[in-house]
Amino acid sequence: MKKSIELAYFEIMSQRYELTGENQRHLEKMQSGYQGEVQFEKIVSEVLPNKMLLLTDLAFEMRYGETQIDALLISNNAIRMFEVKNLLSQYQYHDGVWTTNGWKLSRDYFTQMKRAGEILEALLDEMGIRTEVETKLVFIQEEDTVQISDSRTEGLYLKRWQIKKYFKELEKETYGAKWRPEEVAVKLMKRASRRKFPKVRPVDVDKTQIYRGIVCCGCGGHKIDVGTERYHVVCRSCGYRESKEKAVLRTLCDLAILDYDQPLTRRTLNYYQDTKGIHNTIRHVLKKYFKVHSRGRTADYINPMKRMEDAFDDLKFRFRDIP
Repeated sequence: MKKSIELAYFEIMSQRYELTGENQRHLEKMQSGYQGEVQFEKIVSEVLPNKMLLLTDLAFEMRYGETQIDALLISNNAIRMFEVKNLLSQYQYHDGVWTTNGWKLSRDYFTQMKRAGEILEALLDEMGIRTEVETKLVFIQEEDTVQISDSRTEGLYLKRWQIKKYFKELEKETYGAKWRPEEVAVKLMKRASRRKFPKVRPVDVDKTQIYRGIVCCGCGGHKIDVGTERYHVVCRSCGYRESKEKAVLRTLCDLAILDYDQPLTRRTLNYYQDTKGIHNTIRHVLKKYFKVHSRGRTADYINPMKRMEDAFDDLKFRFRDIP
């Protein structure tokens, strides 16, 4: 499962700037949510019934805003929606109220889930698919941190150890087919949108203090020697030697995400623009891996808006890293 552009943006920023307060909490919340969704997908993939499809991390632009869905299970007669929660603190639910550490939450996860299901039903209806969507909250954390004492929620949620049993039971269903899961999936994917830019960005950031150079892929340090060795950059903190081509490509992709509203040019890596040890590599990497958007005094390249590992498949570099 690929990370959202917003999570990638915050993680890149955290490697180059000290996030605190609201910014750090937002990053940790996104990381926790992403980890939960990855765990859910992994568990389900082990027991997914034949002829059923699981779609993950979907977003739909509606008239009244964007609706995000963690996971959809499509069979030939039903559509089920799952909202994954990775709640690491102690939570209680009683009489329609969520509390954690003595604090009352302003939101009700069950109400939000019900509303999301209704929105999805309306979207499906527009697509000519009339059906009631079954919705479930999934509490994916390994520890039993969620205590629910409300009979009205029976059947509306799953805990981690119930997931496999639930999906195995689905395989026993023998209802008549209404549609082909593949056709429904194609229609939904055509309507789905993938956010190209982060919805939320860190607040109160001093842009002049953002580190613009290569981050060590070994220790995350910033003390990088780019000129001593011909084919590698060397971390002065941990000694990790990374292929110069890989280091520049990785850094260009990351800085292009941070500077998504700016043209992608050689100046994107301006921290090392005048350093002989990296100048030619920047030029080589841009020409080899990026498509030209416009030419002129300075070439402007198309921004992939993805981290290196997501933007390029099966990458192989002439010189290997030396940990």
